[in-house]
Amino acid sequence: MSITEKDTTRYLQMIAGLTTDEGMIEMETFAQRQIIPIIHKEASAVLKYFIETERPKRILELGTAMAYSSILMANSDSEIQVDTIERDPNMIKLARANIRAFDLAERIQLMEGEIDQILKELTGPYDFFFIDAGKSHYREYLDRCLEIANPGAMFFCDNILVRGLIAKEGIVRKQSTIIMNMRKFIEEVTLDKRFHSMVLPVGDGLMIIKCKE
Repeated sequence: MSITEKDTTRYLQMIAGLTTDEGMIEMETFAQRQIIPIIHKEASAVLKYFIETERPKRILELGTAMAYSSILMANSDSEIQVDTIERDPNMIKLARANIRAFDLAERIQLMEGEIDQILKELTGPYDFFFIDAGKSHYREYLDRCLEIANPGAMFFCDNILVRGLIAKEGIVRKQSTIIMNMRKFIEEVTLDKRFHSMVLPVGDGLMIIKCKE
């Protein structure tokens, strides 16, 4: 659920949809019907904007799901190579089918397995990182990705506000670890002099991090 006011969200989604092709709209409809988490419509417009303006050549995505965002990023520029990691067998099967349907098998490499294990094996370098995986591990993911990042690399972290719970005083016990870890991540990155960063209340919250060169 988006954390912004409903009418505003609907308007932003409508604007974002003006430049969305039919294939992507079909994926969005499928994801909604099957309750598959993908990036929010208005957040995807922000992602697309930064891909098109930063023009990265190599992108690493943590958390493929059905490959909606992988395809969105790859379609933003014909020279982009996307490496993406997913562990769920059902999502892997669906993602591969979607990647083939968009004829992007040569530019999207889907790696199967646990993110922490695969990250240990990657050498990079990458220009852009899209993080949308285990919310308690964003700090670990960032630290490892920095080791394989080009100077000036950008990080796009989704679901950073955790359905708005990040700003609430009372936290349900089963959610407390995720919330505390995410708050710590946001605060540490904000204070880190190596980065330019900002948090946007778009979709479920985005944190955009730019490494200083």
